[in-house]
Amino acid sequence: MACSVVAVAVNRQLTHTSLIKPGAPPTLIGTFTFNTLNTMSFNVGHLIPTTAKQFDVTVVINSGGAKETSTFCVWLWTELGNDQQDVKFKQGLCYPQNAYSSDSETFSFTYSSDHPQIFLKSNYANGQNMSVYLYAVGYAQ
Repeated sequence: MACSVVAVAVNRQLTHTSLIKPGAPPTLIGTFTFNTLNTMSFNVGHLIPTTAKQFDVTVVINSGGAKETSTFCVWLWTELGNDQQDVKFKQGLCYPQNAYSSDSETFSFTYSSDHPQIFLKSNYANGQNMSVYLYAVGYAQ
């Protein structure tokens, strides 16, 4: 498998715009229910201006009621052209329990308006009451 490295520099010249307001839920980009090993894509072009250089996504993972203990992995990325990707990774554990667990984290992705999608892939397709929610929370230009 070919791998390309994307140099992600912190540019202090970018102006950040928040897409969230106190008391109002952020815009849902999409959901994933751990029922496939296929790569999923979600369009964000209608949420992010073409001049944006990066955008921020809050990733929420919920799980519970699993029948067995399992580790799962999630990869999220944007594509930038020329076989370049900005990839983020999360790993979690689901286990038999009588409660639900939730985890959230916000990632900043390098953004290209020529490729206005975020992609998601998991190595776990057993469902077991597990889901990922992706929320658009900001961008920088």
